[in-house]
Amino acid sequence: MLGAHLGSELSRRFPDLKRDPAYPGMRRFIEEHCSGDVVKIADHGGDDLYGTRGTATPDGSPQAMPAAPSAWRLFQRADEAGTLAVNSESGDIASQPADAAAPEEPWRIIRRLTVEDHREIARSFIASADEDARAALEAALQTQDYWPAWSRLVNYGFGGKYRQQWAAFRFDQICQKFRESLGAAGIEGATAERALDMLRAEKKRTQPLRRAEPNPASAPFSAASGVFAGLDGNSDLRRIVQAVIGTLSETDLRRLWLPMGEVIDALRKPSR
Repeated sequence: MLGAHLGSELSRRFPDLKRDPAYPGMRRFIEEHCSGDVVKIADHGGDDLYGTRGTATPDGSPQAMPAAPSAWRLFQRADEAGTLAVNSESGDIASQPADAAAPEEPWRIIRRLTVEDHREIARSFIASADEDARAALEAALQTQDYWPAWSRLVNYGFGGKYRQQWAAFRFDQICQKFRESLGAAGIEGATAERALDMLRAEKKRTQPLRRAEPNPASAPFSAASGVFAGLDGNSDLRRIVQAVIGTLSETDLRRLWLPMGEVIDALRKPSR
């Protein structure tokens, strides 16, 4: 059980229990008063995971247990296994492994984002792009496994002009979806805002440092490189590439890598 869950459960079952201010969290309280029965099992982001002494190894050391993904990752990644819960009284958020027991009140399970939610967010972004970029962006969303092509295009296509705009837009939309999930679970007002603040903080805390990435314009784009992984055949790839090329200036066109043999054949081909 997470320390946040444990503290909430103590308050619920023993409402008259007043913990000393010297124990702002559960760690010191457990070490000094429950060490014979309760042990720390593992780290869990900014919280600790606790279990009974029986969950430890014979020598008394905690058993290794798989940690649940961060709340931010669990909410916005449809392929992550686990449960996201929010305390309807305090606004605390917690992620649990998929095989964990269902949380009890005041904890409530929150609906997570789906693949189609992300497609809807991406589609709503297109209206903010320049008109000459919309066709390529729309084409990237037409395939079933759209995310690889969409992500590469919106982050690195068009000279990278939409990368920061898309990141800020997507973050705001995910936060709005979280508000909607909270409302559907009956969590609103100040409690919902605290839960959202905690989600934002966890996203910031768990975000890895971004390494410098090579500029895709300096290397050839090819299906073999995985740039367009997930597209449904050459027709989708050709449509997206043609739409992107149609938006480039003459200066940008001069920077494109093209196989010389194909260029010569095209020049020799009589025009119709």
